[in-house]
Amino acid sequence: MAKRIVTKIGDIFCAKIGDREKCYFQYVANDLCQLNSSVIRVFTTHYTLEAEPDLGVVVEDKIAFYAHTILRDGILNNAWYKVGRSNDIGEKDLKEVLFGQTQEFNTIIENTPNGFPSIQLTPINPLDNWYVWHVSEKSIPVGKLSPKYIAIIELGPVFPYPSIVDRMQYGYYKGTHKEYDLIKRIPRNNIDSYIKKYYEDETILRYLHFVDQTVTQEIVVLSNLVVKLSKGKPSENGYNLYDSPFGYENWKHDEFITAEEFYLAWDNPDRLKKAEVTRAKRKGQKLK
Repeated sequence: MAKRIVTKIGDIFCAKIGDREKCYFQYVANDLCQLNSSVIRVFTTHYTLEAEPDLGVVVEDKIAFYAHTILRDGILNNAWYKVGRSNDIGEKDLKEVLFGQTQEFNTIIENTPNGFPSIQLTPINPLDNWYVWHVSEKSIPVGKLSPKYIAIIELGPVFPYPSIVDRMQYGYYKGTHKEYDLIKRIPRNNIDSYIKKYYEDETILRYLHFVDQTVTQEIVVLSNLVVKLSKGKPSENGYNLYDSPFGYENWKHDEFITAEEFYLAWDNPDRLKKAEVTRAKRKGQKLK
């Protein structure tokens, strides 16, 4: 028999973040404009796993972000669990939250002689076609997003529970989102992020270790050379340590790697170079 799950607006949940911390959030609304999904507000403070903060204090904390999600999936997969409830759901602030989402297709519906509608999807530039809305209010097409929206907008898709936990931990979603071409990812303080990305038609491979917004270590892989850069050694063989902020590039989901993968590469440069040469030959490419 399926597990019966009852959730109510005002419920407070706790999610484990990494191996040492936990974070709290509250179910504050259902959004009729986004599949009637649950809207949550995630609180900023992270606690040790042993801490038992007063929930009255928790709901007065600063808000880290708002999001749409499916509470049931997170409960069933042990991503979070209910710890209590509060009638304080921050209604005043909730009304001010502005969600936004891009559209990748223009939908044209036409009637046909047989009486059935014909639906045509025409590709469009997502960044020229934004929709914004407040919870349960009709979405508004705004075209290009103006600067006044960029600073305040919350991404509006319904995020699965792993994405919610990612943002709690890192301060950003790791998913591939076109919206991040405009709205830049901003990590939480003292957060490590690891990236593996190919450049110049996949002829150069870079491993990047960010702390907050800044790269502190980098590996550049070429066909006959592996260059290891750091703050103490920012230049070598004509290559310089990556100097753009973390949010400068719209990283794709499969470009995020673990610390273990980064340091395996860092400690084994010769093995790394051989693997990349083999990969390039298999794809008919040649690394520089």
